[in-house]
Amino acid sequence: MNYNQLLGNHNQIVKLINKRVKVTTINNTTCDGFLQTIDPVSGTLVIISRSNDNENGSSTNLHFIMSHSINSFQVLDEKIEPKLKSKIDLLINPTVKLSDSEMKTRKQKLIDWFKLNRIPIENKENNELKVASMVILKPPYSKNDCVCSNDIVVRRIHDLMDRMPA
Repeated sequence: MNYNQLLGNHNQIVKLINKRVKVTTINNTTCDGFLQTIDPVSGTLVIISRSNDNENGSSTNLHFIMSHSINSFQVLDEKIEPKLKSKIDLLINPTVKLSDSEMKTRKQKLIDWFKLNRIPIENKENNELKVASMVILKPPYSKNDCVCSNDIVVRRIHDLMDRMPA
């Protein structure tokens, strides 16, 4: 598959996420692993691979491959095992386990903090908070749990969360 032609087709790129791929660079280095994401601007690939290290068992590696260095790109497997997918997701997005009382306390602190800073906040379904009419904040209410299509707004909400007293 020609990688440069693929970059022009956003729908095809999205379909490749979580597929097992093999990439060969112009230096004849190969990388075999699961495609985590593709940067839509630069075309850089992020691939997660596992290697067997005799001393430590197996290790997980994260590879960033710049688009200009890709010689060939091949999809090896269309499906990913659910167990492996959950391990990869946990590696990329580690979850924070909080008790119900800790979750309620954190949520209330955020509500109070946003109100103190005159930022509109609403309680939504599924314990979600809607901040500034644009950002959805999901449990466990960390910066990583903000969902918003506007990068500037979400960055300002992150900054405000960073300034919140402990």
